[in-house]
Amino acid sequence: EPERDMPDLTNLPMPRVPSLDAPLDIVIAGVGGTGIVTVGALLVMAAHLENKTALIHDKLGMAQKYGAVHSHLRLSSDYIPSVRIPDGQARLLIGGDLRCATEPPVTRLINPDNAHIVVASEQSVGGEFTRNPDFDFRETDMQATVKRLGGDRARILPARHLALTYLGDEIGANLLLLGHAWQEGHIPLSFEAIDRAIEMNGVAVDLNRKAFALGRLVAVKPELADRPVPEEKNLDELVAHRKELLTA
Repeated sequence: EPERDMPDLTNLPMPRVPSLDAPLDIVIAGVGGTGIVTVGALLVMAAHLENKTALIHDKLGMAQKYGAVHSHLRLSSDYIPSVRIPDGQARLLIGGDLRCATEPPVTRLINPDNAHIVVASEQSVGGEFTRNPDFDFRETDMQATVKRLGGDRARILPARHLALTYLGDEIGANLLLLGHAWQEGHIPLSFEAIDRAIEMNGVAVDLNRKAFALGRLVAVKPELADRPVPEEKNLDELVAHRKELLTA
């Protein structure tokens, strides 16, 4: 269940949708099984509905579920010579997982001069953590990588937190990031085409529409992405809280 009531998602301002005068290369990265491949598929269908050319190449790594995956998505109004994005050419990165989005196979695709980056601040917990209690998650280093690549064009959002808080399901995080990128004017596809693609996909249509709209709202009102600072508990309160969790 959502932790908070959904804010008003109606009457959001429409952004200026960019033209597709030049081809656009987009990298979509995250954890398999969380809807990363679906984001690419939705954009391909939206492009098809607008008679634009779209090619996608999904790199699934060692595992389709819970492994690092990323997609090469190429949009054009004309012929596309290759399905893979050359190094240093992608102008948009949508990252559903901080760790996956900052790995070399992804970062080397990004154009450091003009790429826009929209990534989740959260990261997956790998198997190394189970063997090393002092494992360094390197969150600061990874966020520095994002800022180095994108500068003031980078957005790091608590996407899973927002999706869980307002939608009741972290699975909405990737559509939230897509909505944020679209609202900021980085995707040359119309709202109608993307919405129709979500409908045609036929899976969690209402949730995905709300997640897309919530991402748009966060772009309009960035303060929604500010996470509340949790109140510190004393020892007795911590013991009582853990007892309650274990009992449940």
